Amino acid sequence: MAADDLYRYLQTLALVLELRGLNEARLEDVLALPAPAGLSGEETRAWLVEQALLKDLPDRVAFQTVTIQEGLAAEALLATTDPLASLHDLAVAEVDGERVIRSGIDHALDLFFESVPDELRESLRELDELRWARTQGGAVGIDEARETLSVIWQHFAERRNWIDSDRQRELRDARSTVERMAAHHPALIDEMRTTLLEALGSHEETMRGNAIFYLAQAPFDDATREAMRRLLGDPNSVVRRFAASAIGDRRQESLRAALVDAYRAETDELAASEIAHALLALAEEADRLATVRLLMENPIAWNRISYMAEGLPFDEFLTILEETGIQNDDGRALERAVARLPAEGWTDDLVRRLIALLVRTSQRSYYQFRNTELLRELVERFPEAALAGAESAADQNPSYMDLAILRFAGRERLEQALDGPVGGQIRLLIELMIDRPATAAAPAPAPANEGLSLQQWIAEERLSTQRCPTRDTVLRGLLDQAGELSPEECEKLTAAVRSWWPNGTLADSVSTDGRNGSAPPCFPAALAGSAALGLPIERERWLELLRVSGLWFHTGASDWMAGSYPPDAEDEVIAHLGEVTDDYLLGLAVQALPTLSERVALAFADAVIRIGHEHLAFRLTRLREENQLDALRRIAGSGTSEVLRRAALRELARAGDPAAQRTELQAMARDLAGNARAYEDQGLEWHGAAVEEVLPSLGELLTVVSRSWSPSESQIGRTTVAAIASIGSEEGLAIYERLIADGEAIGGSFYWYERDRLRRQIASQRVLERLPEDLGALAERLGELGWEAARPAGRAQ
Repeated sequence: MAADDLYRYLQTLALVLELRGLNEARLEDVLALPAPAGLSGEETRAWLVEQALLKDLPDRVAFQTVTIQEGLAAEALLATTDPLASLHDLAVAEVDGERVIRSGIDHALDLFFESVPDELRESLRELDELRWARTQGGAVGIDEARETLSVIWQHFAERRNWIDSDRQRELRDARSTVERMAAHHPALIDEMRTTLLEALGSHEETMRGNAIFYLAQAPFDDATREAMRRLLGDPNSVVRRFAASAIGDRRQESLRAALVDAYRAETDELAASEIAHALLALAEEADRLATVRLLMENPIAWNRISYMAEGLPFDEFLTILEETGIQNDDGRALERAVARLPAEGWTDDLVRRLIALLVRTSQRSYYQFRNTELLRELVERFPEAALAGAESAADQNPSYMDLAILRFAGRERLEQALDGPVGGQIRLLIELMIDRPATAAAPAPAPANEGLSLQQWIAEERLSTQRCPTRDTVLRGLLDQAGELSPEECEKLTAAVRSWWPNGTLADSVSTDGRNGSAPPCFPAALAGSAALGLPIERERWLELLRVSGLWFHTGASDWMAGSYPPDAEDEVIAHLGEVTDDYLLGLAVQALPTLSERVALAFADAVIRIGHEHLAFRLTRLREENQLDALRRIAGSGTSEVLRRAALRELARAGDPAAQRTELQAMARDLAGNARAYEDQGLEWHGAAVEEVLPSLGELLTVVSRSWSPSESQIGRTTVAAIASIGSEEGLAIYERLIADGEAIGGSFYWYERDRLRRQIASQRVLERLPEDLGALAERLGELGWEAARPAGRAQ
């Protein structure tokens, strides 16, 4: 078989999967692709799986990694007759009057941009200027590098956004591109220095932060150094973080005193952490312990960065833990440090201090050193030091369990310490953990629990017409095995179950108010057994069970009752629903029904309104699932409790009811106006069902949210954005444009990201609508773009 044909097949497969937004496809769909000459589709897949080029999945086709698919797809797109025209045909759509590249295939498109011939790059820049800049190679000339740095600077300056890093979605992000260009052409930062220094005085914190990032790519001059000193006290914590990071990265020793002052005064945890990193970056090896002691002065930061002490030499790390105690994740850091220290690095003093630290810690916390084998080795090697460490902690009055690790020092050595400061604890240690375990007889094995066997119970007549199980756990455990019985055993059990039903009408002996109930002892077993065996039930008995709320005694029979529903019992069911007064019993009544007719659903709604218990909110989902929306509207428009009315509105909203969605959005906006944190952790539960008619209301709600929360900071904000995305309308773009320009919106400029995301989502929808869904037809479309003529020159097999 020709290797170039197989490679071309892989490229075709990769490109059609990528264009349809798939990482895998059904085998039957992939078989529609043209196979290499001389091979069937099945043979081609089998060979590629055998060569580990495709995953070995049953009835599915997928590459070993997504990155392989992305790379092959980009390569195939580049090999079409006119790559730029192919890109427009396969990945670009018009949105809001602009040509927009679709979402969902970013890595492949980045590879395409990066690899396209130079003569096409300018056209790509007109299509997506930021992607053009991000995908510049490090080896470009100084003029193109200058242009790239300018494009990235202007892009984020105009949008008032931080220069971001999105390495999950983007092959090369904007920050790494700046770093790459500046590394190859550092003089370009000097060219921009005047502009960047002016930007440090901007009223926009993002401008100040981005200027710091650019300036950090080249050595500081005096003006930059002085500006960084000033920015350590910037009103914005992110700017302070950037300034500290730049000082540390550029090893600005002259600014150490300014870092110390800023660290001691810092109240933002993340900013303090960045300043701490800068201080450690500036510290000489001999000064690291003193620097860590300095970092301990700010408790807000130290709670977050105490792990930094782990990088100290082990004796200095112990010193820090001796001063602070083991807190938070310090114990795990200690275990890692102990494991890293080679055997020859241990001394009597280190072992003594380690054991003393662990004994003292046991008095203040529940922390236990997990690697007991390593501790055992240390105690066996350094028994004197271990005992000395324990004795030095005697003032903490440890228990014998706190000294348990000392048992590995040996009985003889322990006895020598009986007169020492922890002699009493050691005496108990010897008695309970050395002597007693050695002489105690091995415990007898626990008897195996006897499993519940329905067949055995029937054979032993523990289930019969005279005997029934009454404990619910036994009942369920036994009757779950009914499907395993032989015909003879089924016959015996059926006879027993029929005999367990009460004589006379159920109303004479069975009753419940929803909280308490009374019934003959075998009634639950009769109900459970009938359900397990699937016994037929007469119409009158079914109605009796409904009227006495028989499911209260065994809810596991719900499906059996629903499956036995008499088709002509609707009037009786409605009458019963009109009499129920307990929320739990109302729920059980509905569980006994296979479906809800319109009349029954309305009767149920009336019962919900009448009873008014909040727990019934969880029962309203069924009305939506069975499309009984009028029943939900009746509840939503009633005078019942606010909880139930809002629950009904939410179910209607989930069903795509525009009026309900609008009413719910307006209610949420009012709630937020009165309490900004009303929906901090609760969002639009129905955001996936949002309809275009409510876009104005979604915009109004998001405006209210923006007064208290920055984008993505609250669940209500995130789900409102998700609802706008679910609608996928160009009208949603206007919502974000208003917020971007809204001076009262917290972080309003960051709605640029949501606007761009929505634009690209709409573009993706439009591209997918015009591309064939059938993979074979899509491959033919590629042929129309010249892919058929773009065969590789030939590759070694």
